[in-house]
Amino acid sequence: MTAPFTSYTLPATEVRWVLSGPAGLHLDSLVAGLIGSGVRIEPIKAGEQYRLDDTTGVLDSLAISLDPIEGFDLAHEAAPTDKIVTSTALTARAYQRSFTVHGVGPAFSLIARAVDRWLTVTSVGLNRWMVRGPTSVLVHWIAEFQRMTPAEVLALYRISPESVEAEDAHAPLAVNVVSLPDRKTTSEIQRAADGSIKTFIQVETTP
Repeated sequence: MTAPFTSYTLPATEVRWVLSGPAGLHLDSLVAGLIGSGVRIEPIKAGEQYRLDDTTGVLDSLAISLDPIEGFDLAHEAAPTDKIVTSTALTARAYQRSFTVHGVGPAFSLIARAVDRWLTVTSVGLNRWMVRGPTSVLVHWIAEFQRMTPAEVLALYRISPESVEAEDAHAPLAVNVVSLPDRKTTSEIQRAADGSIKTFIQVETTP
């Protein structure tokens, strides 16, 4: 007689967290600071809710600190109950342009808005981040935050519309082929009494 099948609860290979709070500088500073601590972040609801992947162990203590603060919440992500399928386009090569952001205050919000646009943000130092992604998205990210038009951003950073199109299309980098003249190599080897090489001189000249 076989035993009936029973359900089992198995631990997840990777626990994910959800951070939520009122939109504003406090939440933005948390997002920017967590990136600086090595936490991977993606937006759930831009400016208000984020999904976190923690490989550093900092979120357990942060959750305790945020618990008494009204409006803020940091907890393990609950398993989805409905059928959700998402699609993400992957690039075949690295993006050709990046922006470096450094500072505090407004810089925190600028980084949070980059996360909201699914740009790739990495920490490159204390209060310093590198933001990568499609050039057109980078331009609109800067334009929205600085309250400028995309054309004004292009002019400010001296980027041509043609460059934006080429970079977003991942056009091959320009390769200049240079023909070098023939070279003649002359080697002079001196050996010690036991036969080992004592000196080795190699000279290249153009005939």
